[in-house]
Amino acid sequence: MRKTSKTKIKLNSKSKGLTKKPKNTVSPYVIFLAITFIFCFNYLRSTDIQVSLAVHPRYKQKLSRNYDINSSRVTDQAVAYQHKATMNNQQSTGLVQIKTSSQTTDLNDSQTSSKQQNKNEIIRLASPTTTMSTTKTRKTTAAVHSRVKSDKPRNMIVSIGEPVVHRKAENTIGAWMKDQTLNNNFVYVLENYVKNNKVKVYTSEANETLAHFYLLPYYWGGTGHVVMNGNLYFSKYNSNKIVKYNFEQRDVVLEKTIPGAGYANSCPYQWAGSSDVDLAADSEGLWVIYATEANEWNITIGRLDENTLEVTKTWNTRYTKRWAGNAFMAYGILYALKRYDSYSTTLNYAFDTKTNSVLRPNITMTIRNQFLTMLDYYHRERRLYAWDKGDLTTYDVKVP
Repeated sequence: MRKTSKTKIKLNSKSKGLTKKPKNTVSPYVIFLAITFIFCFNYLRSTDIQVSLAVHPRYKQKLSRNYDINSSRVTDQAVAYQHKATMNNQQSTGLVQIKTSSQTTDLNDSQTSSKQQNKNEIIRLASPTTTMSTTKTRKTTAAVHSRVKSDKPRNMIVSIGEPVVHRKAENTIGAWMKDQTLNNNFVYVLENYVKNNKVKVYTSEANETLAHFYLLPYYWGGTGHVVMNGNLYFSKYNSNKIVKYNFEQRDVVLEKTIPGAGYANSCPYQWAGSSDVDLAADSEGLWVIYATEANEWNITIGRLDENTLEVTKTWNTRYTKRWAGNAFMAYGILYALKRYDSYSTTLNYAFDTKTNSVLRPNITMTIRNQFLTMLDYYHRERRLYAWDKGDLTTYDVKVP
C-alpha cells in the first residue's frame, strides 16, 4: 500500500511539473482579447455609424405612426432614434457639413424651415462604410415615402361607436345586410358559413316577421355576401367562383371565377370559416377581397364590374390575409381588423386604392361577444354591420 501511494505521489508531482507554466507570462488568449478590444474601440471611434434621415416636409409632421413595408414594420421610433444618435454624433465629431445652392450654413440654421431643409444636402466626411450606410438609409426613406401616405384621405373613417345589438340569431356565425343601392329597409339574413342556401328577408331590423324567403341553387361559403340593386352576390362554397343571384327572377344570372384566388380555407381570415373570398361594397361599387399565391397569400383587392363580374383592376397589398380578423371597404379604402376574438380590438391596417398608400388608422372597436365573423360597411347609413356570436350588431361610423 505504501509503495502504491508513493508511486501516485511521484506521478502527481511529475504531472504537476509538466503543466506548470513559466512565471511572468501572459496567455495568448488574453493578448487576443486585448487586441480585439483595441481594434473595435478604434473602429467605432473612427467610423460614423449613424446617419441622418432626410425627411420630406410633406411627411415630417406625420411620422408618428407605424408603417408596414414589405411585410416588415418600419417605425417612427426607429427613425427618431437614428436622428437622435446622429445629432449626438454630429456634436462629438463635427464631421457634418451642410451644402446649399448658394452658400454653406451650419446645422442649426438648416433646421429653421422645412423649405430650407428640402434644399439642403447633408454631406458626411467619413469612411466608405459610412457612405454605404448613408446610401442604404436614403433608400429606406425613399421606400417609406413612395409607399406610405401620411395625409389622411378626406373620407377616411375617424372613429367607430359602441355596438348596438338589434336581435339574436340561432347560429353563432352568419351575415346580415341591406341593399347597398335601393332605398328600402329590407334586411337580408344568411345564417351559417357553409351548408346553407336559405335567404331570409325581414321588413326591418327590429321586425322578426319573415317577409320573403329564397332558396339558392348552391351553398355559399363564408360570410362575405353583398346585396346590390336587387341582386345577391356570394361566394360559391369550396370554389373561387362568385355568383350573382337575382331576387326578382329567383335564379342565378351569372357566375365568374376570380383568377388565382385561393379557396377551401387556404387563405381565410383568422377565424377560417371558408372566408377566402370576401365580397364588399361601398359608394365606389362592388369589390372582392381575396389572396393569391402569386401575391404570397397577402390581401389582394379587386374592383368588380357589377354586371359582368369581371375583375377590372387589382391592388396587391403586403398584408397577409390570415393576419386579419376581418376586412371591409369604405370609400375605396380597405380596412383590416386586428382581432376577431378580442373584446377591444382595432382597425390596424388600411390601404387606399386611390393613392396606392398604406395607412395606419388604429381605430378602436369593441366586440362584446368576442367572436365577430362578419363585418361590412353600409355607406347609406354610415354604419358597420357585424355578426358577433349570433348578435346582429351595428356600429355607427364617423367620417369627416
